[in-house]
Amino acid sequence: MEIYMIVHTYEKGGRSDACRETLLRNADKICVGKVLLLPIPTTRDNIHLKDSDTPLECVTKEADCDTLVIGYGMPRDFVRGLLQRDALVYDAASDESFLEKNAELTALATLGVLLTSEKRALGDLGFGIVGFGRIGRSLARMLMFHGAAVKIFTSRKATRLELADAGVSAVMSAKDADLSDVDIIIVEDIIDSGKTLSYL
Repeated sequence: MEIYMIVHTYEKGGRSDACRETLLRNADKICVGKVLLLPIPTTRDNIHLKDSDTPLECVTKEADCDTLVIGYGMPRDFVRGLLQRDALVYDAASDESFLEKNAELTALATLGVLLTSEKRALGDLGFGIVGFGRIGRSLARMLMFHGAAVKIFTSRKATRLELADAGVSAVMSAKDADLSDVDIIIVEDIIDSGKTLSYL
């Protein structure tokens, strides 16, 4: 018996392509005829799909009882509308396993940018990481593995104490800190429901 599944993606790029291929390979395990694979994050304004003019209500109209909608950080009203149409909804923003893997990939990509753009060895550099969420933790671990000196800037006192116990420099704020030992500052920014890393 052949199993058919339609996967509709709303975003172009490697991550969406990889998700699409995984879904199609596992079509026999997913009991729906249609998957709507939304951007990551799904929206920046809670009205349109990220980086598009497509209103979220257009996605809702495409969903029915034979549809699985996969997104990231989907607004409650949007999810409610999908559920009212009997669609299955999976929000990766509530999946800790996905969030950890995504943080590792983001940190690895940042490490790749650093390795290809820096003329000095990472072990000869000092890094300041502002924000110690999943991405900051992954990146700090990778940089220290390469022998880099890492200083963490976090407002969480418990995190600073824990890092100090592990021998990692952690301070409250980059604003008043001594940055003489920091060559590159990496900032984990929260933009709407998505996270990005930028470095200075």
